Amino acid sequence: MVMLQKVMSGSSGEWITCVWCRLQGEDRPGYELFKSVFHEHAREIPCDDPRAAHINFVFCSELHKQYYRNSHIDMGNLPPGFRSSF
Repeated sequence: MVMLQKVMSGSSGEWITCVWCRLQGEDRPGYELFKSVFHEHAREIPCDDPRAAHINFVFCSELHKQYYRNSHIDMGNLPPGFRSSF
């Protein structure tokens, strides 16, 4: 059984909303299971280096995560396996 754990902001103490839903004007919580980490530092800098920077995005489902990562609101660019989800 998979447990979905909501993600809470460390600075405000509020639940973080799904990135895709926020862009669509909805308000669904994001879950740890569907989190994406984007690296904002050069490849030569290790992730545990103090100069390393990361951005965490959370989503309410794998489908919304794939939409955001692959299409950025353009619904036609989903990877194989997700194209027939709707």
